[in-house]
Amino acid sequence: MSDGIDVDIKIAQAVRFAQREFKDTVESLVRNQRALTTKISELENKVQELSGRLHRSQVVRRATRVLRMRQRRAAQDGGDAKHGVGSQQGPITASHQAPQKKRMTSKRELRGILRQPQGFKVFHKFCEKEACGGNPIFWRKCNEFIDECTCTLEDISQLCAAGMDPSELFLAPAQPDPALQLAKTIFYDFIVPGSANELALSKGLVNRITLAVHRLLRTVNKTSLTAVMKGLQDAQAEIFAFMANYTFRRFQASEMYSEYRATNPLETKTLDLEDAGDGGAGSSGSGAGTGGAGRLLGMLKSHLPFAQ
Repeated sequence: MSDGIDVDIKIAQAVRFAQREFKDTVESLVRNQRALTTKISELENKVQELSGRLHRSQVVRRATRVLRMRQRRAAQDGGDAKHGVGSQQGPITASHQAPQKKRMTSKRELRGILRQPQGFKVFHKFCEKEACGGNPIFWRKCNEFIDECTCTLEDISQLCAAGMDPSELFLAPAQPDPALQLAKTIFYDFIVPGSANELALSKGLVNRITLAVHRLLRTVNKTSLTAVMKGLQDAQAEIFAFMANYTFRRFQASEMYSEYRATNPLETKTLDLEDAGDGGAGSSGSGAGTGGAGRLLGMLKSHLPFAQ
């Protein structure tokens, strides 16, 4: 009789074990399914984004071919003589000037820290303790927007010069413009009153950015993009000035700064080569003086950690 009871107990234990194993297996499969679904969704979004960028690239290349064809025809019609005169009047001054050493300032040092992944991480952590963690994030988001906006404006100019309709850039199968997406993200995360990371910006500037973003959401064109970029550049300059004059000074007196500088000594040589204004890379994004190479270098530094 006792043998039968022992068997029943063992069977009951086996059933409970099997039930637990079944439950754990189901939960694991559910977690894996969720992770797989999330990954598939991310890949789909990435494919759509790349498809949109490919469409834009094809449109811009078509405009470039039209422009080159016009230039060849103009050269054949005798326009090459005029081009030759213009080419002789190239920039003579300031091309061979030796780079001037610039005095180290807290603003230049702050820009250097914000452009380095490790430095940005440490400074952002300090800002979070100071209840202003959104400021460096906003500064970096503005740089990303200005880079994307500058590319979009250049593409629009290419199409206009070729006599093509710039709206082709935003037609299907193109994805929503990256600059437009970033403008919406920045606006709703940092500018809108009551938002999670609302910034302490002047009221007039907030109103100007709000009006510009609403116009951009209605119509994406050169005028609306330029207005938003100018507004965000001004906002970025305000936030950068606040960080440099207040937050960064307290950061320099903190242990976090000392620990960071112990492993990342200050290199004045690197900072002397970069003087993009108080707003950082964003302030030079639309300037003509920096040139395409400088803008490309800025984009690489802001998006690729190994390009620092």
